[in-house]
Amino acid sequence: MRKTLKLIAMLLCVAAVATLSSCSKENEDLIIGKWEIVKCTSNLSGEDNSMIGIIWEFKTDGMMSANGQNVSYSIDGNNIILMGGWFSGTITTLTKSKLVMELSSAFNTDEMTHYELKKI
Repeated sequence: MRKTLKLIAMLLCVAAVATLSSCSKENEDLIIGKWEIVKCTSNLSGEDNSMIGIIWEFKTDGMMSANGQNVSYSIDGNNIILMGGWFSGTITTLTKSKLVMELSSAFNTDEMTHYELKKI
């Protein structure tokens, strides 16, 4: 009985690790491509219409380009890090056509910016 419980516990751990790693890979694959910002809102300053229409392109080499600038990005599960940690946050929605995330800056962790993007 004790061996059976250990075996079941071990199988559950393996299944959990496989599930978590597949989500991370799925997000890494789904984010590749060009995304247009359709909504940008800060918890401190409100809506930022100047960001609407800006294109972010996530590339397979871990680089993201926007407005002629290239920056690094990495994804671990639902967590995203831009510019080597200068910006970080959480991906709340990522489908083939929609990306929603909350980002904060290392300079001002009190401000959280909500981004909604559509795939183009």
